[in-house]
Amino acid sequence: MELYNATSTIIKIFNDNPLINTITTEDSSNIDYNKTNIYPLVNIELIDSIPNEIVQTFNYEIIVVQQQEIKKDLNAKKYDNNNTLDNHNECNQILMSFLNTIRKSQTMNLVNTPTFNYLFNASVNGIDGIQTFISVGVLNTNKFC
Repeated sequence: MELYNATSTIIKIFNDNPLINTITTEDSSNIDYNKTNIYPLVNIELIDSIPNEIVQTFNYEIIVVQQQEIKKDLNAKKYDNNNTLDNHNECNQILMSFLNTIRKSQTMNLVNTPTFNYLFNASVNGIDGIQTFISVGVLNTNKFC
């Protein structure tokens, strides 16, 4: 029950964010970066868990991505032909909002301090974003016999 509650709470937090259009829960190597997806896209992948008598910890990989837009201005004097910085800023806002909500939660707590790994022009379709790993702890309510 703890796994279901932790995962569904994470999904709900992202679902409540108006900046997010698509949420997936699959192996990160299988994320569909097709241009027909509606971005920003959040993928939540359960990595593993650490069972304990009091608190169970669940470890997730979270990837937030946005479609890159390339400007075709051959006369531009500055290197400003894409929206990578805008994409990283939007993904950062999405993840910071998520982390702040987890930190205020009464049902789970953030066990680690996540590091944001920035993605530049990932996949063949030009995706920018952030990958991070989080660990959340939930009270173990499973009664042992």
